[in-house]
Amino acid sequence: MALRANWAEHQLGEVVGETPRATLLNFYAVMAEVAQRQAAISAAGAREPGWSWSPRLVQAIEETDELFHLATKALNTSLIANSIRSDIAEEAAIRLKQVLDYVFNSSSMPITIPDAAELRLLNSEQGTTLQSWRIPGTAIRLSTEQQASDNDQSAGNGNGNAFLFSADTVERTGQMYADIKSVKLPSNSFSTPGFYHNYATTPGRLIPPKWYLKLSPDTRTLLETSYGEQTIFQIAASMAVNLLSLAAGSTLIWLLLKTYRSRDEHQNSRLPTTDDDNIAWLRVLIIFPLLPITRFSKIFVDDYINMTGETLQIITYIYAIIYFISTSILAYLVFEALGKSAAEWLMKWRHSNSPLMLQRLNNLFLPICRTLGTLTVLALLYELLLRLGLPASTVLAFSAVPGLAIGLGASKLLGNLFAGLSIQTDRPLRVGEFCRVGEHTGFITKIGLRARSSFRPWKAASPFPTPLPMKPPS
Repeated sequence: MALRANWAEHQLGEVVGETPRATLLNFYAVMAEVAQRQAAISAAGAREPGWSWSPRLVQAIEETDELFHLATKALNTSLIANSIRSDIAEEAAIRLKQVLDYVFNSSSMPITIPDAAELRLLNSEQGTTLQSWRIPGTAIRLSTEQQASDNDQSAGNGNGNAFLFSADTVERTGQMYADIKSVKLPSNSFSTPGFYHNYATTPGRLIPPKWYLKLSPDTRTLLETSYGEQTIFQIAASMAVNLLSLAAGSTLIWLLLKTYRSRDEHQNSRLPTTDDDNIAWLRVLIIFPLLPITRFSKIFVDDYINMTGETLQIITYIYAIIYFISTSILAYLVFEALGKSAAEWLMKWRHSNSPLMLQRLNNLFLPICRTLGTLTVLALLYELLLRLGLPASTVLAFSAVPGLAIGLGASKLLGNLFAGLSIQTDRPLRVGEFCRVGEHTGFITKIGLRARSSFRPWKAASPFPTPLPMKPPS
C-alpha cells in the first residue's frame, strides 16, 4: 500500500528495478494506479458538461499516460518488430496486470519475491550472478537487462543490472490472459477486473473520447458488440478509413501514371524541353500527399479507433509498407526533379534556350541525381525491413546478394556503367554530334550510364541541324 501511495503522489520515477521484487511490485502498483485513474477520468468525463475535456481532466489524462508509459518500460520488447512495438507493449502490459491479479489472488502458497538481500544470498549460493527469476508455478519470468540488451540496447534503464519481464513472457501474455479472463477474482484496491476488456472495446488509446462516454449505455453496448477481437464500431470505422485512404491513394497513383502517358503521347522529339522540370515537380506534388494520408490513417486506426490484437498488427504492417514505398518513390522523384531543374537553372544562367544544350546538361546531372535517388531508396527499404522485424544481420545478408550477382554474372553491365561514366567525364562525344558507328551514320541523341550512347540515323527531317560538309570520321 505504501508503494501504491508513493506512485499516486509522484509522477516521476523508474518502474524498472535492480531486483525482481522492485520491478514486479513497481509494475503492479503503477498499473493498478493507471486502471483506477482511467476509470475515474472516464466517469468524470461522462458527467462533465460540454464535448471537450476540461483543463483539469486534460492534466489528469497526461499524468495517467505518463504512468502507463513508465509501466511499459518494464517489458522486454526486443523481439517485437519496431513498427508494432509500442502497441504490443501497451496491450501486453494490461494483459500482464490482469494475469498477475490472478496469480496473486489464486496462489495456494506464499510467493517470495527476491529483494536485494535475498538476491545477494542466491548469487552467493549459486556462485554466479542471478540473471533470471520466475514466479513459481507460472510462465512469468523476469530477466536482467543484460540479456535484453543483446537485442535491444534501449531496454530498461541502461545500468546493466535491471530486471525486466522477459521477452518470452511478453509474447505469452495473450495466451495467459485468454486462460484466465473468465475467472472471477475477489475485488480489492489492486485488482483491475475488466481492465483489458474496457481498453480493447472502446475507442481512444487509454481514455475513450468524451463524445463516446456521453453515449447511452444501450448505444455503447451495441457498438461494443464483438466479432472476434474487434467491435462493431471498430470494424465499421476502420473499414471507412481504409476505403477512403485506398481511394485517395489510387487516385494519386493514377494521376502520377497519367503524367508519363501524356508525356509519351505529346512528345514527338527526343530532345527535352524547358517544361520537363515542371512535370518532374508536378509528379513530386502528386505523390507527396500519400505520406500524410498514410500516416493519418495509421494513427487514426491505431490510437483513435483503437484496433487491437492481430488485426492491428496486420494493418500496421500494411501501412508501414505503403508509407516506406511512397517515401521511396517520392525521394527518387525529388532527386530526378532536382537533376532536371539544375540543368534548366544552368541554362538560364548561361542565357541559352538551346534544346541541344539542355539535353547535354541533362545527361550530366540526371545520372548523378538518379544514382543518389536509388541509394536513398535502398536505405529506406533497409529501414522498412528492420521495422517489419527482420534482424539487421539478415537484412545485411540480403544486401550482399546484388554484389554477389554483379560479381558472378553482371560484370558486363558493370563495365557499361564505368564506360558510360568515362564518356560523361572525358566527353569524347557529345549529344548532337554527327558521327559514324560501323556502317551507320547519324546523330548522338543521348549518353547515359548504362548504355554508352543512343544513336539516331541521320535523316533529312532530323531535329538536329544539318551538319556542314565534313570528312567522315574513320
